[in-house]
Amino acid sequence: MRITQIQESELNKIIKKTLSFMARNKITITPDNYEKWFNLFIELFVKGIDLQNISPLELLGLYKEKYLADPFEELKKEKEININGNVPIKVVKEVLNQVDNCLIEVLSEMEEHCKEIEKGKDVFEKQDDKQLLLKVLEQITDKYEDLKDEIRKQHEQIEKLKEELETTREEAERDALTGVFNRKKFDYTLSKLIEKKNPFTLIIFDLDNFKQINDTFGHQAGDIVLKKVGEILLKHLRPDTPLFRIGGEEFAIILPDSCIDIGEKIAERLRQIFEQKEIYYEGKRVPLTATFGLTSYQNGDTPESICKRADIALYEGKKSGKNIVIAK
Repeated sequence: MRITQIQESELNKIIKKTLSFMARNKITITPDNYEKWFNLFIELFVKGIDLQNISPLELLGLYKEKYLADPFEELKKEKEININGNVPIKVVKEVLNQVDNCLIEVLSEMEEHCKEIEKGKDVFEKQDDKQLLLKVLEQITDKYEDLKDEIRKQHEQIEKLKEELETTREEAERDALTGVFNRKKFDYTLSKLIEKKNPFTLIIFDLDNFKQINDTFGHQAGDIVLKKVGEILLKHLRPDTPLFRIGGEEFAIILPDSCIDIGEKIAERLRQIFEQKEIYYEGKRVPLTATFGLTSYQNGDTPESICKRADIALYEGKKSGKNIVIAK
């Protein structure tokens, strides 16, 4: 059925009224929400109810009666959420992405509505007696533009928040002193690799005589040594190599898709770099050597079993005089 000019005028008023009501009452504008409220306003119009004479409270009551739902329920839930250390950042990012996708969808629909309005204006501009209707259409267009600007602002804020969350996630997974990943990230990465049963080599190394360094030069010198170790690892290994500090002076390296022979070569190269590194504290050279234990993934391995083999190799290296690479 073709919509008459009068019906189109009323329809545009209902669109404007729906958006205005939702914005004024702080009802989240999503495609689903908008469709429900628009249908309710249309239903009232068809029944001959003057939308100007119905209060917001009555409208909310009619919404609950029609959809058996509270329009503010999701908003209430959102306010009850307490974002703290116990809420996984991944979950928060997923929620933000869903909200952002809704905003983009609403924005897309509004763009389409604006195009339809412009088409209507092109038709009516040819008729001199339709100035009033054109004015209404222009007002609706202005309202859409305001809402579009607001949605774009919300989109920008969400993008900024997602960036901040990513930074927070990085900080939560990194060891602040050395810049490599921490023990929690190591446990997670190792368990995921074993779940996938992908081949990899695990290197665990321990700095030799580190307690003696702290006792002789002080803990500040010990921190400098740890920082230097982090710098060496980040400098001499590929950027995508997973590096971890898993204890006080204990570090781990995971080499995905690498055999034990490659692991031995890498460990030996690092051992030599550490041995030759000149670190000074208050004019005195601080010695730096490390003992390495490594092993490769075997069928049936668990995180505990592969770490135990690497630890046994490391222990043998310590018993053999330290500053050595042992593979199991």
